[in-house]
Amino acid sequence: MTAAWNRFPFVFSDSGTYIDVAITHFWPGDRSALYSLFIYPLHLKLTLWPVVLVQAAMTWYLVRVFFRTFAHAFREEQVVLSVLVLGLCSSAPWFVGQIMPDVFAALLILAIATAVIGQDRLARFDRVAIPLLIAFFITTHLSYLIIASGTLALCLLIRLLSGRPTPPLARVFTKVNISMVAAIALGVLTMLSFNIITKRGATLASTGNVMLLGKLIDQGIALDYMTEACPSRAWPICATLPELKQIKARAVAQGKPIGAVSDTFLWGGPLVQLGGMTVVSKYASEITNGAMRAYPSQFLQEALRGFLAQTVTFQVGDDMIRYNPDTSIHQIIARHFDADTYAAFQSSRQYQQQLHVDRFRIADNVLLGLSALVVAGYLLLHWRSNVPLAQFTLVVLGGMVLNTMVTGALSAVHDRYGSRVSWLVPLIALFIISEYIRNKTGTVRVVETGKPRDAMSPARSV
Repeated sequence: MTAAWNRFPFVFSDSGTYIDVAITHFWPGDRSALYSLFIYPLHLKLTLWPVVLVQAAMTWYLVRVFFRTFAHAFREEQVVLSVLVLGLCSSAPWFVGQIMPDVFAALLILAIATAVIGQDRLARFDRVAIPLLIAFFITTHLSYLIIASGTLALCLLIRLLSGRPTPPLARVFTKVNISMVAAIALGVLTMLSFNIITKRGATLASTGNVMLLGKLIDQGIALDYMTEACPSRAWPICATLPELKQIKARAVAQGKPIGAVSDTFLWGGPLVQLGGMTVVSKYASEITNGAMRAYPSQFLQEALRGFLAQTVTFQVGDDMIRYNPDTSIHQIIARHFDADTYAAFQSSRQYQQQLHVDRFRIADNVLLGLSALVVAGYLLLHWRSNVPLAQFTLVVLGGMVLNTMVTGALSAVHDRYGSRVSWLVPLIALFIISEYIRNKTGTVRVVETGKPRDAMSPARSV
């Protein structure tokens, strides 16, 4: 919806890499190339709109399964109206309509929580489709493996502690739960196999250690460690140590956010001067391992500081800027697509700087604030009315915390990392409100889905 108003799919600086990789077969070591392979048969260098449509279809499907699974009496109107509100006032459409795998962060949490907590009401198709989607989501971004594993662990813990009459092991070792573990394993196996085939080695990211090095430079502990170790080591990066310290000092003096130094190191020039990621990766692990061993408490403190900073950093549209002709995304669209597509990109509101993101931020913040109140009130006062929904909500909130931990503690702090999952709170709130309205109006239209409601924990309407 928002992308249609923009007149072109939203793009980010990394969008160019994801478009280019599958076309040129230049496989990056710092990120998964599988999202690029996913979008290539959709756009075929003709138009990027099919990518948005497929991402929207995945979102619609999982939102619908969520409503169908936890509603006392499912109605299609619930989904339609809720998606309409999310499309107008939340962060969801900004990621659904963007050529980036960030959209899958929220869908990954939603899929696991729905499948495991609501497994007794899953349709047969869902029991196959959702694990396959989860496996795919994991392959598109390196952080998703941690988020998926942590979210699943939280689901299993909640099922284990639930007051069901079935034995504890029977609550954990179900077909659906096993399929979730298999999905995660399939995602990992796919990434490893792809990297082996493309001669990147048996690793999830051949230059992921360089990304971690950038983070530790940002924290300062890598700088301290290299100051001590460089006199006895022959690391090429030692020659740039004075420059890196100056970058760090300027960032602190100017009050720049967490991650500014790592972004400068990785994308601003120093890394290029050292020969690029592949060259630096040969000795990056030695530095990162040594720094974390030498300064464990400082590493944990800085990781906590990043986590806390990311917790309050979630404004929508921070990356919706104009990408000028000297940027890679601009050049890649011009190189691989025809004149009409290139002209559409240039006429987009994003390129013309006519998005007025500040207005959407107001709507998103208002909806998010009201939704947080609704969800908090439900968990505190009415959780017994639908126990599975309460369990689902706790898992989703836990998944969002995991997303914040992974990004804030191990990467830079950016609004897009928070806003990519923040729309899950309004989604739950809209479900709670729709169930309340259905209960008050007495409107009932049951849709047959998997097992009946009685198969789940006792639940009444909200």
